[in-house]
Amino acid sequence: MCIIWVAYGNLNQRTLALENAAKAYALRERVSEREKLRIAATYFSTTGEMEKETQTYELWTVNYPRDFVPHGNLGTCYANLGQHEKSLRESQEALRLAPSVTDYTNIGLEYINLNQLDRAKATLDEALAHKLDGGGLRTILYLLAFLRGDKAQMEQQLSWGSGKPGDEDALLSTQSDTEAYYGRMSKARDSSRRAVDSAKRADSREAAALWQAMRRYGRRSWATRWRQNRAL
Repeated sequence: MCIIWVAYGNLNQRTLALENAAKAYALRERVSEREKLRIAATYFSTTGEMEKETQTYELWTVNYPRDFVPHGNLGTCYANLGQHEKSLRESQEALRLAPSVTDYTNIGLEYINLNQLDRAKATLDEALAHKLDGGGLRTILYLLAFLRGDKAQMEQQLSWGSGKPGDEDALLSTQSDTEAYYGRMSKARDSSRRAVDSAKRADSREAAALWQAMRRYGRRSWATRWRQNRAL
């Protein structure tokens, strides 16, 4: 059951993720202590109870300090709370215990949040050197290239994602935000439409609905937010 709801969540199928997480949570007393922590943390994540989710991962890291899972996910919790230095430390510990593309991606993003762009680039390059790659990593590379004004690198990430189910739609949505930032609204709408179509082809209905809603009701460009944050 645990694997099923995590898979649904990763595919943006939040309704099914919540349904399966609730079933697992109701049956959690039948499993090991470690699995109870996993089930509780993912349930709180799915229901949006961030404080309880964070507390559960903190307890998990204390009880099972050599388990990479809670360190990585606790890093995400801290990032969502705006505690970027804590997030960086937890992500680095997860990477030390069991290197993955997710950890490299999160570390790269936290270096960007901390305005350490050179370290972000070095981290992402290291991941690629180790043959660790993925849509999330490419999206952060796109963001880094945007912040540096490197249009060639931005186009390179878009080319990488072209035709890749589950990756292409997020990159196209990111491109739409960039076009909106520069006031090219026709191109922004086109990229957003392509993101919707790509998500539908990947059978990611809720992702398609998200991109559709953003296209229909307007969006505040992530590019604008990042430019503003960088100016602080």
